[in-house]
Amino acid sequence: MRKLKQIAILLLFTVPFAACKKDKQKAPDYTLSEANLIGTYTYGTLTYKATPTSSAVDASSFVEACALDDQATFGTNHVLTYTDAGTTCNPAGDGTGSWSLQGNVFTTDLYHGTIQNFTDSAFTLANPDVFAVGDTVFITFERK
Repeated sequence: MRKLKQIAILLLFTVPFAACKKDKQKAPDYTLSEANLIGTYTYGTLTYKATPTSSAVDASSFVEACALDDQATFGTNHVLTYTDAGTTCNPAGDGTGSWSLQGNVFTTDLYHGTIQNFTDSAFTLANPDVFAVGDTVFITFERK
């Protein structure tokens, strides 16, 4: 009888905790796809490597300061909208263009490279052979 009482007490305390256990939420899908890429982005870090084995250096000086706060919206139907946000360049850099994604190869009117490190909040574009064969400019786009 004592053992039965102990089991009843144990069940009394463990069943409510087991019943309150939250179900695991399904993790959001952050795989690289056209649907997940759609959105508005600003420039994050810009780095440059002269060769694949050289150290990366800050490349923000390669871009006009007024363009560093601009926005790129990768919209549906592959429409790209450039917005000269923040400090306006002279002439303003507003405009439209197109974008495409095939696998991890991303192409716009200005860029052609591979997307690396895609997350829900940012991605990095490796843009090769910008100034010389073998160099790469890495542009991080941060989701707004």
